[in-house]
Amino acid sequence: MATPFHHTLRSLDAGPSVLFWSMLGGAVVLLAGWATWLFGAEVTVRATSTEARLEVDARAHDVTAPVTGRVERVAVALGDEVTAGQVLVELDAEETRRQLEAETARRDGFLRTAEAVAAELEAERRRLGEERAAATASVERAGAEVRRADAEATAARDEVDRLRPLAADGVVGRAELERAEAELARAEAELDTARSAREQAERRAPADASVIAARLEELRGDLETLRAEARRAEAELARLGHRLDLHRVRAPVDGRVGQLEDLRPGAVVTQATRLAAVVPPGTLRVIAELTPLEAIGRVRPDQQATVRFDGFPWTQYGTLAAITTRVASEPADGRIRVELEPRADDSLAVPLQHGLTASVEIDVERATPATLVLRAAGRRLTGS
Repeated sequence: MATPFHHTLRSLDAGPSVLFWSMLGGAVVLLAGWATWLFGAEVTVRATSTEARLEVDARAHDVTAPVTGRVERVAVALGDEVTAGQVLVELDAEETRRQLEAETARRDGFLRTAEAVAAELEAERRRLGEERAAATASVERAGAEVRRADAEATAARDEVDRLRPLAADGVVGRAELERAEAELARAEAELDTARSAREQAERRAPADASVIAARLEELRGDLETLRAEARRAEAELARLGHRLDLHRVRAPVDGRVGQLEDLRPGAVVTQATRLAAVVPPGTLRVIAELTPLEAIGRVRPDQQATVRFDGFPWTQYGTLAAITTRVASEPADGRIRVELEPRADDSLAVPLQHGLTASVEIDVERATPATLVLRAAGRRLTGS
């Protein structure tokens, strides 16, 4: 009786078929190709950081409240371009303004009084000069009068001396001698009067000058006191002006307002409270934070990197090429800081600006797949 599997049995008796050898050959070729790729090919090994951001190379400047006060006005908005010294926030300074106005009025009062005293001092100086000139003239007139009276007295005395011998000899009459003696008495009386007037003029001149000089000295003292008070008022005004200026929070540098606290008029801020941050213009750079395991000994300057920005799908907006420039040698807060320099790319559709967050892939080396498999196995075995 014929068996129903006679074809199968004949095939088995005939040995391996062509299909078998074909499959075996294909498997060998595939295995050889895989082995060649595993041990001979090289793939790029990347260190990845999901904590990266764009920053300008100039550090952002924090703006803090120099004094405690109540917000009166916020003069800028987030993103505004500002210049150094521009007022960002004004704090209430009404009390300081009142003190400034009062001190200004006080200073002006001292200055006006000082001007009046200076004018009086100048008038007294002129008066002293006039008095001295008048006294000198008076003394000179009195001296001239003394000289005239002395000349008349001398002439009268000579006349009497001439007439006395003649009257004794009877050459002239007694009446003539008496007349000459009377004229001499009158001349001598006038001389005494002139001398007394000259002495009075000489005594009066120094007395008048000393009174005016004392008045001048008094006025000089008053003027110096007033000017000293005005200088003290000026110093107080400078102090109050500085205090008033502290209530105007200004931009420390040119740049853009990169951060601004939610400040409303009437809100109270304390001294050293952070109010805003001004980002100065500068060259953009990428800052990435990596774990020490990924970075130390692996990430070095001049390595290529790819930056993908959060919120901007790279398939639509593209990626940014960068190169590492600086790598920290010590971790901070458990992370290694890496700085990268972006490469210009006109095809990138992302608006690059300070503060954009991103992820970074840094090409750290080229290795074979077998090496990577062995590394993974080693980490698994060691539990690292």
